[in-house]
Amino acid sequence: MLQGWRTVVLAIAATAIAGGVIGVLIGALTGQWLLWIGVMVAVGAGFGVALAYGFLPES
Repeated sequence: MLQGWRTVVLAIAATAIAGGVIGVLIGALTGQWLLWIGVMVAVGAGFGVALAYGFLPES
């Protein structure tokens, strides 16, 4: 059970970090760093939740 939660947390963290990196790139282009970093971290974390749901066992 604990291993499953560890996988979920790692998936969410990894996609949130990846979203943050993309947010930095978009923020550099638009000049609105904090807005895009925040938006993309939230989008990345949401994607991580959806991705991590697939990692959970069925039972």
